[in-house]
Amino acid sequence: MDDAVRVAVRQGIASLNQQVHGAGTQTLNWDVKDGNWSVVVMNADGSKGVNTRVSAGASLPWLDELELAAWISAALLGVLGGTLLAGGLGRGTMR
Repeated sequence: MDDAVRVAVRQGIASLNQQVHGAGTQTLNWDVKDGNWSVVVMNADGSKGVNTRVSAGASLPWLDELELAAWISAALLGVLGGTLLAGGLGRGTMR
């Protein structure tokens, strides 16, 4: 760890409490709190040559309910649209 990282950790600017290390594929599951976050990928000794692929995901528990509400709304609007269309076509043309 270089001096800049040590100073950032000491001053509370950075936190190294979430980490993985070792050869091969590593996975880190990180339960974050509200705020702005950055991810740093580096060799433990600070040397060059890091090969990484980073992906992120989120768990949104309320998304299932939102999806269900969207499907129900779409179905109701479809029925309403079909009813209005059928009513309009059933009347024929006005003269």
